[in-house]
Amino acid sequence: MAPLFRCALCWQSGDDRQFNSSHYIKSHLGGLTTHNLGPFACSQPGCDLRSNRADRNLVHTDANGVHNALWAEDLALKAQIAAVVNASRYDPAEEEDEDDDEDDDGLAPEPRARRDEDLFADSTGDGANLTVKIDGIFIRETVFEAILEVIDDEMGEVEPGEVTAELADLKIRLEDQREACVFAELVDLVKALAKASRLENSLRVLAVCHNEIKNTFLLRETW
Repeated sequence: MAPLFRCALCWQSGDDRQFNSSHYIKSHLGGLTTHNLGPFACSQPGCDLRSNRADRNLVHTDANGVHNALWAEDLALKAQIAAVVNASRYDPAEEEDEDDDEDDDGLAPEPRARRDEDLFADSTGDGANLTVKIDGIFIRETVFEAILEVIDDEMGEVEPGEVTAELADLKIRLEDQREACVFAELVDLVKALAKASRLENSLRVLAVCHNEIKNTFLLRETW
């Protein structure tokens, strides 16, 4: 028997219709609106809910409970996301000061970002269980590094004079914003980068990184 799929857009409006093939879910009438959905599936094992955006985090439920699952086109994309973010992992071996008791001025040191060994935990090795398990200070730094890396990649691949100036300006603004950590500014900058960028794959990585951070900090007052 063919597997059943749900439309994520219909599901949000209370319509729990199911389709017997992912092919038919790509274009159908939901209410008075035609839903043109791409083949994006929830990464939660056993969940067949579908979405029209690979970079979308949607809190939803199935028979196994509540998911705050990462939508992604395929495992290769998830692996690429993990590679971009993990490239900025904190490495204790890189610390220059091994003495955590006091600084040179005799004062206690500022709290440092701690690495969680399960950062973006991936028990399968293919990105299928991509989750965020890290404290607020470090995850904030990680997302800035990931975004800046994507911008550098974009700037290196665009045609001369195409969008390089816009990306360069965004990079400067992001670096200026790093210390302030104003989340609203980060959202605006990501949106601006989306408009400036024409490299779809890099943009998807950036968007997923951004969504992971947004959902992690959604209920925190620190941002």
